[in-house]
Amino acid sequence: MGEGSDKKVFLTGLACRTNQTGQDFRKETEEIIKRLGGFLMKKGCKEGGVSL
Repeated sequence: MGEGSDKKVFLTGLACRTNQTGQDFRKETEEIIKRLGGFLMKKGCKEGGVSL
């Protein structure tokens, strides 16, 4: 699994949700970003740095 695969999965999931509108979408996106951010931070610490 390369660096880009996480982003690709994330963007694909995000694209699948673009048919939602308004605050539900925004709130859900914020949750995903929080979780993804925490995951990337943990992964980045192990690998010695993270680049977005």
